[in-house]
Amino acid sequence: MTEGAPTTPTSPATARRLRGLRVRMTLLITALAAVVVAVFAVVVIRLDRDLRDEQLESELLRRLDEVNRTIDFAEGQLTGTGVDPLEPDVAIGIRPEFDIIRILDDRDLWSEIDEPEDDDLELLLAEIFFDFDRGLQDELLERFVRDDGELGRDDQIDLLLADPPEELIDETYRTYVLEAAFEAEVDLEIGTELLVAEDGLVLGEEAFLATVDAVLDDDVDDTVRIETDDGERWVRGTIVRDGAEARGAVVAAVDPADAEAAHGDLRTGVTVAAVLLVAGAAGAAWFVAGRTSRPVGRALAQQERFLADAAHELRTPVTAIRATAETPMTDAADAGVRLARIAELADGASRLTDDLLTLARMDAERVELRTEPTRLDLLVEAIVDEEPAATFRAEGEVVALLDAGLVERAVTNLVRNAVAHGEATPSEPAEVVVDHGGVSVTDHGPGVHPNVDVFERFASSRGSGGHGLGLPLARWIARAHGGDLTVGAGPGERGARFHLTLPTRTSSDRPTRSPPP
Repeated sequence: MTEGAPTTPTSPATARRLRGLRVRMTLLITALAAVVVAVFAVVVIRLDRDLRDEQLESELLRRLDEVNRTIDFAEGQLTGTGVDPLEPDVAIGIRPEFDIIRILDDRDLWSEIDEPEDDDLELLLAEIFFDFDRGLQDELLERFVRDDGELGRDDQIDLLLADPPEELIDETYRTYVLEAAFEAEVDLEIGTELLVAEDGLVLGEEAFLATVDAVLDDDVDDTVRIETDDGERWVRGTIVRDGAEARGAVVAAVDPADAEAAHGDLRTGVTVAAVLLVAGAAGAAWFVAGRTSRPVGRALAQQERFLADAAHELRTPVTAIRATAETPMTDAADAGVRLARIAELADGASRLTDDLLTLARMDAERVELRTEPTRLDLLVEAIVDEEPAATFRAEGEVVALLDAGLVERAVTNLVRNAVAHGEATPSEPAEVVVDHGGVSVTDHGPGVHPNVDVFERFASSRGSGGHGLGLPLARWIARAHGGDLTVGAGPGERGARFHLTLPTRTSSDRPTRSPPP
């Protein structure tokens, strides 16, 4: 708004609508901010969760790799330099090579197995031989059957089975004993030996052993989460092989409590930050909504004020015109007087309407100044020439960058005010002076009462014969040009002196525009 523009309170209904608009805008902006902040918070929390999970996975793999690189199996025996001491929270499970004869000897279980019949052994021996691949069969035939070139392959096999080699007999006997032990339901389960670091039992020996057996039996190669009495543990294992046979497993476990605590702290911090951000967004939204709705409220207030002012001020001239027109005429001379009066009242109403519209446009900041270098002294002189109750004096050529139409209107209002209210007459005229400080208008009337603000709209609307818009409009025009309009006492403390300040310059070599006729 232009400096000096008056502020007008809105009506209660308009104020309520503006408050409702502000609340709705605040809620909308806050909701959008909450959605954005919530999505951001969820993404941050999930990223942190994924990162901590990856760190735990990496820690498990690191421990497994450090132990795996230092151990090996040779002929069923665990070897390596990294077995003792183990990595903390790491266990190695070892499952001895399966030997049915040794197990039966160690556990004294021979009495629970039936002795084999010769026919059974012969049939089983033939099955085992024919189960061998062709290469191994040929190797056995070449080693244990003499062929003078006259025996065919079937004859060679018959000779081998009739007098089998010792290794085929041993394999046949072990196979028979194994099948007989299973048929007799003899317990041949081999216990897994467990090696753990001294302080590595974060799972407990039983849980470590169960995990090792699961890895050996099911070839589990994923991270699993196990619930223990002390909370959740993350466990991962990998198989250690002796050739193609799985002879052991390395199992590592970690306690995710520290990572969970750190993640919980981050989650709490992100939640608090999100709440604060949303609260800040709500406050900012309330402020922005207030600033945004302010021009709307100002426009509505200006509209309400214009309508009220127009309705109030136009009522007097319209009523006077109507009363003059409706009074019965007595003669032709009376008709002429009445027409002149009606014309005068209509002219005043026209000026009032024009002033109201101009002030309304200026309140709405819709007045566009079209400034150009203009001879201020010539412009003011043309105005004063039309008023016999005013004199003009200029201190040289005064050039100003101004909107000539608006400044002409402001000076005209000042001169009319001096004539109408400053008791200016042809014998004691108002003095209009143009100098490089602007325009001064001095009258010899009663002056300005100290308790009256003559620049307030309609300040002189009652009992003065004017509508009280000329001086406020003149001040608007002055301030729109970067100047001002002030009032003080005239010479000898008699009358009033209005000074219209305008930005002027002394140089007149630039093109100037002559004042309008």
